[in-house]
Order: sequence, then C-alpha cells, then structure tokens
Amino acid sequence: AAKAGAAAPRRGARPRLDRTRTRAQAPAQRYAETAKMMLLRTTLLTAFLAAAASAAQQVRQARRRLTADCYLNGDPNACRLSSFAKGVPQVIEAGGDTGCIFGDAFQFQVTRGSSKKVLVYFEENGACIDAVTTLGLLPELGGAPQCTTTPTFSDGGVLDVSDNRNPFKKYTIVDVGYCSGDLYIGDKNTTYVGPGGPVDASYRGKANTQIVLDWLVAQQAYGDIEDDDDDLKLALVGENFGGIGVQNWGVKFVSALGHPEDVTIIVDSGFGVFPENAIQLIEPNINPCPFFDTPMVAAKCSAGTLTQADVTLDQFSHLDHSVKYTFASIKQDFLQTGTYNLILGVVVAAGIPTTSLPFLDGGGQPDATQFYDEANLLLQGYIDAGADFIAFWVDDGGASAVSTLTDEARFFDAVSSSPGFSGDTGEVDTLFCWVKAVRKLDTDDDDNEVCTQCAPQTAANILDIPPFPAAADPRRGEYCEVDVLAQCIGGGDDDDEAVEEGPTRRGARQG
Repeated sequence: AAKAGAAAPRRGARPRLDRTRTRAQAPAQRYAETAKMMLLRTTLLTAFLAAAASAAQQVRQARRRLTADCYLNGDPNACRLSSFAKGVPQVIEAGGDTGCIFGDAFQFQVTRGSSKKVLVYFEENGACIDAVTTLGLLPELGGAPQCTTTPTFSDGGVLDVSDNRNPFKKYTIVDVGYCSGDLYIGDKNTTYVGPGGPVDASYRGKANTQIVLDWLVAQQAYGDIEDDDDDLKLALVGENFGGIGVQNWGVKFVSALGHPEDVTIIVDSGFGVFPENAIQLIEPNINPCPFFDTPMVAAKCSAGTLTQADVTLDQFSHLDHSVKYTFASIKQDFLQTGTYNLILGVVVAAGIPTTSLPFLDGGGQPDATQFYDEANLLLQGYIDAGADFIAFWVDDGGASAVSTLTDEARFFDAVSSSPGFSGDTGEVDTLFCWVKAVRKLDTDDDDNEVCTQCAPQTAANILDIPPFPAAADPRRGEYCEVDVLAQCIGGGDDDDEAVEEGPTRRGARQG
C-alpha cells in the first residue's frame, strides 16, 4: 500500500464497522424468500452437492489405510514411542471406548522423529452430522456417506518426512485417523432410518482424539517426548474439517502437554464458515456440548446459538500470545463453499430457522467469492477481539480442484500471488517457505516477524469490508482485506511497529 501511495491504518485508530451485519441481513437481498427456498431445494441440493461430493471423494481416494502395528486396547500407556523405528510410520489401534462411525476400529498413525518436536495432524475426511450426510439420502450422493468411515492417513506436504524442504521433516508426527464424521467432538450413539431400515451411527470423535492426547502425555511421562516446556516444539495442523478439529482441541493439547513455549497452529482450509444455527442440526445427533469446558461456550451450545467463531475466540482467549496461530486457504475455495451450502441445504430441509443464504451466483452456480468475503469477515472479528494470528491466502484464480494445502504436494508450490502476477509480494511467496519462517520464529524476538501473505498488494486491491465488491468488480474474490493484511506475529509483540510500516512489509522479514 505504501508503494502505491496508500497509508496503512493503525488498528484501533478509527471506529470499527458493524461486523454483525452479514450478507443475509443486507438491505438488498439477492433472492426473494420464495426464490431462496427454490434454490435451496433444487440447485443447492443437486449440482452443488454433487460437486461437493465429487471433490470430497477425490480427496479420500488419495488416502490410504494400513494394518495396525500396535494395539492400545484402551490403555494409552501401551505402544511406547521409543519402541518404534525412526522415520517408519506405525499404525496404532486404540480400542477401549474409541471407534469409527459404523463400528470399525479407530486408529492413529505415528512416525517417530525428534523427541523434542511433535506435530499432531488432524485429517479432513468430511462430516456425517445428520441422516442426509451420513446415509447419502440424496440421488446425487448415491447413498454414500459424506465422511470417511474408516481410518485413513495422508503422507504428503507437512507429513512427508522424506522431503528435505519440509519444515517438519524431523518432527515426530502423529496423524489422527478421523473416521467419526463429527468434527472430532461427538459423543453419542444415534440411529438413522434409511431406505434399507435403521442404521446405527457411533459418534466417538471426542474419545478418539482424547486417547491420542492421553498417549502423547504418557510418552512425556516415559521421557520419550520432551516434557520441559522450554524445549518442546509443538505443531497442531488440520485440514478442512481437521482445521475445525484444531480449533476445537488446540487449547486442550497445549495445556495437557505442559504449555510448550514454542507452539505453531495451522488451520488449513477450515475456517468454520457455517450457516446460522447449524449447531441446531448437529447437537441432537452428535452431542457436542459436553466437550466444551468454558461455561459461555457450553451455554451457547445448549441454547443452539454456538458458532465456530465463538469456539475459536474462546481458544484465542486461553492461548498465550507466543502461540503462532495461522490460517491458510485458497481464496476461492469451492470445497469450503460446498460444505457451507451442503450444511445450509440440510438445515433448511430440517426446518431449522436461518437467515443465511446460499453461496450462489446469479446463474445459480456455486460462488466461492462469497466464501472469501465471509472468511475475511470472520478474521476481522478475531482482530476486533484482539487475537494474534496471520493468514496465507493462495490465489489461483479459482482454478484448482484441490482445496487443502498442507497434506499435498501443493504445500511446496502454492503461492499467494495470482497466475501471471508480476508485482512485488515480498521475499517469501511460497507457502512452505512462509510456514518455515513461522516455525522458526521466536515471537519475543524484536528483530523478526512473519506477516499475512496476500497478493497482489496494490492500493486498489486493498479493501476494508463490508461492503463487499460487486459481482462485476474485478477485485471480487481477489482483494486483500486491509486489517487482515496488516496482521503480523513476532517483532517482540510490538503491534505499533507492525502496523506503521504497512501492508507492503508482508514477507519482507521472512526470508
């Protein structure tokens, strides 16, 4: 912005816009109420769900399931890390109260590395939160559950210990095998009625993730994982619904493992942009409310008003400023757009009141630019609450069929600039380099910081939303939001310096 002659505003220097005004509450609604219902029950529940199902299926086919190498039988003290060969993935079957949605055994995978460095990875693998998503009760879904029902594990990106570019190559990697379809927090047996009769769904995400955490704590007690908070480096990474898992579980992992001084959190393509009142669809089926420890969050969950933003803001309030909290996503992410629309369609079909509208363009096709608007609005809310985080926005012009970044080869080549962009985006433009800079960052070091990466950084392309760019505006889905762009971590926690030098500093100190 400075190079283009625009001054970067200081956070808090002007009255904040009313962030409670959502797209659905705008005076000029894009659809009349009757048109809204028609779209939700036709376009939304056909072409859109089919596209979402296809994209999700492609992701799942890239995973692999392995035979267990060790069995806990419900005892997290079993399967000592020190008994595993370094660099060789070992699948641990948990047993006890754990399990997958249709009764398969829950497993997680461990690749032993350094005892002083641990990465916990939360897999994507979809969501089965009601009868429609669990049983595939739409012609376009063909009876297929919209979640992976057996444990599967990724091996690319941050999980690839054979790639020397990987900033986490030397880490002990724990891959949580998400197979419960319940955002990692379910605790209920539910019976749905399908075309062939009753189907039992066992939501065990809470127990599954808890035994992984208990196993890590047991390894600390053995001395197989560092228990000194000054020496342990902890990374929590999650993709899509795994990103929701990280936002749900982050505080619990940081706390149970002794509040390490060096914590990196990466939410990959899982912002939690959900329709209004989605919790009312989820709560009766998976029983998430007992998971939440904070009274305010638990109360909102029971009242049916809880949002993912409430959960994430609560997490920020319980994490030290030294935690390096990051978000990474494609700007025009059709998988997150599809997730939003799928859940909205089911919410409406269930008769749950909502003012949310589908992310569709004027022709009734999925519109990922609307997801980008709402994601930026969500991040603005975190900024207004004083949260410390940074973001990496990948601009591929909406051309990519692959959504998630951290478990794919794209981790090493995804950039924040759009195709053909020739402007200055700073020294660090590639996602893996940015993550490497974050991992190495000492947030108390006055001489180093890492900032939000978003490009192109021209004055005309830096906006303060709302209002959102009009449909015909070339900045639609391409802009960088001014407050999000100004976010940095590090620099001795000196926010004034970070903001004064402006958005053109993005990446300048990251190399």
